[in-house]
Amino acid sequence: MKLKTIYSIFFSLLGFALIGLFSGYSFGPAATVGMGYTGAPGDVQGTTCGTCHNANAFGIISVDLVSNIGTLPYEFLPEFDVRMDITINASSGSPSGYGFQLFITNSVGVPLDIAYSNLGANVKQTTLPNGRTYLEHNGISANNVFSFDYNILPSTNIDQIVKVYVAAVAVDANGFNSGDSGSNSFEFNLLRFQLPVELTNFEASSQGTSVQLDWTTETEQDNDYFAIEHSIDGINFTNIKTIEGAGTTDERQAYTYTHMNPVSGENYYRLRQVDFDGKESFSEVVVAKIERKSITAFPQPAAEHATIYVNADVNESATLQVHDFMGRMIHTENVNLVSGENLIDMNCSQWASGHYVISISGAQLGEEVARFTVR
Repeated sequence: MKLKTIYSIFFSLLGFALIGLFSGYSFGPAATVGMGYTGAPGDVQGTTCGTCHNANAFGIISVDLVSNIGTLPYEFLPEFDVRMDITINASSGSPSGYGFQLFITNSVGVPLDIAYSNLGANVKQTTLPNGRTYLEHNGISANNVFSFDYNILPSTNIDQIVKVYVAAVAVDANGFNSGDSGSNSFEFNLLRFQLPVELTNFEASSQGTSVQLDWTTETEQDNDYFAIEHSIDGINFTNIKTIEGAGTTDERQAYTYTHMNPVSGENYYRLRQVDFDGKESFSEVVVAKIERKSITAFPQPAAEHATIYVNADVNESATLQVHDFMGRMIHTENVNLVSGENLIDMNCSQWASGHYVISISGAQLGEEVARFTVR
């Protein structure tokens, strides 16, 4: 074989080997699941270093990962922008620069559709020839913290666990790779972030002299109960009813409650949701307005008992009388009214079915009349 041909084959093979070596490390082994070291930023801009970053001159390199929606493992929130910070730690020495590579897959290593945004000045997005997208350092970074937002786009590959792979490096300033330190590939398992209760609506509607509250949830996680809270000023709330939650469920739940004794005017309501472990959260505040007379009776029709509502301006004694529609008085009693809301219980279990007139008269109240029906 001619010497020229031998040289041609040799240099061709060498060229292919170098291309494979540098292209492999230019993308960095961290771009492959389970690989050891990262392609480093190098001491000189554009220099790429691979597994030779193993001298550990700066001690064992470690990586911390946190997000703005909590600490590990509660950092995976589908279809929402989540802020993530990666901190590279050198246990000894004073590195002059840092680098990293990161990519995200589902629980079995299948790449996910990720939209990265708000990349820090020292972070860039890179796409491999096979289409895999990952993040890495944007040149030598004097800062050991790398920040970015990520959004896991809708995909059939999304499940309950997301895996984040990160490899890091710390370099010195001598212009060579001697003394630089690279990390192993760190694997972080992120669990799907679960809101305790996904409340889809909460409404309050006036129903004559009462207020009906309706709310639904799409999902519930460890939901012990809802406490319905009422306020007359929108600031100070008191608990009026507790409704048991559904625990943990992915099915839509519908709840309703009727507040029988709202005040005249605006009534404010909110939900206090409590988990089994005592953690609580609050809904938005909703308002329902009740326009009622100074005296009214409910329910309509009454069965065994009726409630007489009286709104008095002052404390005073008054006389309550009940007449049937023939004008015959069938009941009378003295009542002590307080300024504001008064609720008087009326036993009508022995009354005949039909229509009645209730009147309450007092010095300041005057005479107030209401009609109600007994069934």
